[in-house]
Amino acid sequence: MTSKLFTFLLVTLALTSHALGAAFDWQRDIHSPMDSYSIVDLQWEGKIFPDGENVTLFGEDFKAVLTQIRALNPNWVAPILPDEEKASFVKRQVNGYFCGVYATAPIGEVYDQINYLKSLGNTACTVAGRSCVRNGCMNNGAIYMCNDNPNQLSLSCQGVRIYAEDATDRCTRSGAPCGGTGPVGARSPVSAQIFPAYYPGLNVLTGYSNCGDSPTKRPNEYDAPGPFGRCWS
Repeated sequence: MTSKLFTFLLVTLALTSHALGAAFDWQRDIHSPMDSYSIVDLQWEGKIFPDGENVTLFGEDFKAVLTQIRALNPNWVAPILPDEEKASFVKRQVNGYFCGVYATAPIGEVYDQINYLKSLGNTACTVAGRSCVRNGCMNNGAIYMCNDNPNQLSLSCQGVRIYAEDATDRCTRSGAPCGGTGPVGARSPVSAQIFPAYYPGLNVLTGYSNCGDSPTKRPNEYDAPGPFGRCWS
């Protein structure tokens, strides 16, 4: 293992290289890799029936996967993420986060997708190596998970939700780059990206996507700040 020390966003950050391959440098790779990445189907793994075997399904986002699950078992109930595991996601360090880098989306539509992602419960969401998944999209608000590692990466679908919520909260809290309000109380549009330290190579994004476009369109293909304008601080 090789350790590298970075200073960014006025925070000193420690990162240990991942065993999948060459040392991952999240500052070097933050933007440039996405130009060569594909948006691929979400790979989901979980039990369709409580006493059954794990099943693997593929869909363009979690809604497509959920439709398949309920077609197989209309009474399917998502397993609950244990409180202690949920707390561990919340407490885990992040290597860095960024606000307003990509095109922004209405904050309400982003949070709708974050809440909707709860419907997959504590099951496994996987993204292929050097790829991104558009986990969900509503009108113009989307969640993406991207994997900068050469091999696939899996985590609880609730982990994706928690990281998406964490990124959005960090960028929209009072005083943050997207934390402002308009003259009639309207909240700033948001674009957020977070790099969890526990999963080197993973980053989760929230922001703009035209949900009528192909789900294979990358977030960096939309010119920032996009139709909803820049973040308000």
